[in-house]
Amino acid sequence: MDEKVSNLNPDIQGLEDFTINDLIRLHGELRTQGNVATAQSVGEAFQILKTVYLESNDRSKNLYTDFGSIVISNTLEHILSKRLGYQMTFDSIMHKYLLDPLHLENTEFNPVSNITGNGGGDFVHDPKARALGGAIGAAGLFTTSEDLTILSHNIFSVNYVNSSFFRKKDIERLGEITFPDTPQSNKGNMGIYVKHPLGLKKSFTPNELATGSFSHQGWTGSVAVFDPKQSIHQSFLVNAIYPKDSGLELRNDKAVGFGTAFEEYQRKITEMTIILYIAREYYKRYGHNLEIDKTIILK
Repeated sequence: MDEKVSNLNPDIQGLEDFTINDLIRLHGELRTQGNVATAQSVGEAFQILKTVYLESNDRSKNLYTDFGSIVISNTLEHILSKRLGYQMTFDSIMHKYLLDPLHLENTEFNPVSNITGNGGGDFVHDPKARALGGAIGAAGLFTTSEDLTILSHNIFSVNYVNSSFFRKKDIERLGEITFPDTPQSNKGNMGIYVKHPLGLKKSFTPNELATGSFSHQGWTGSVAVFDPKQSIHQSFLVNAIYPKDSGLELRNDKAVGFGTAFEEYQRKITEMTIILYIAREYYKRYGHNLEIDKTIILK
């Protein structure tokens, strides 16, 4: 994680002394010479990606960009292709090391059927991901609530057993508040949403959940929330994207007012989640010992 990207990936030489950890923590300000999203072919898009450079190498604050995740997935392709002796795409890496072992059978890049979350088409909505072939580290992965439940069980298992797929310290990094005093203090490592004093006004991770909880929102509106300490998972697989990206009533490709409506919906779901959590913990204690204190304290 502390190795310079330029030492790991011969195609990416413009990031000075930045490491994988710098990209994970959203250090600096990354730019490319040209627009990846408007490339006329996958090959042209990757040629533009190779020009990625640092507009700023400031490590004192974080600034969200999807280029870090894209560079990381491209670097993984280089590392594993060299190690295994044959070409590995990010799609094949994800299947080999995560999706297939966890039996996430309905999670995939570039779905062949019409699927929610992309404005009604059978392609990834994100322009950069689409230009780069649809399978990168920043966007393009489609899933179902059933597969997210399987994923959450495996994430939560690190509290009880030695997981084959996740390490507790890695899960803790996902919920880490990396830069508490910056404008983007609601986003932690890799741009994952973490807890914020203003709660759902600033983050998709409710303050009612435990410290170390985290969430991820896709541009199309879908949200997945994970609380590893209390084994709570929420998924909101909504599709707020319109087929066309312009219009007087649209903002960020979604209907004006969607954000407010979603916040209220998530707030109601969170209230019910906490009630269910308290009921679960109470009856768990009641069934084991009638004499113990059954007070539930949320931390």
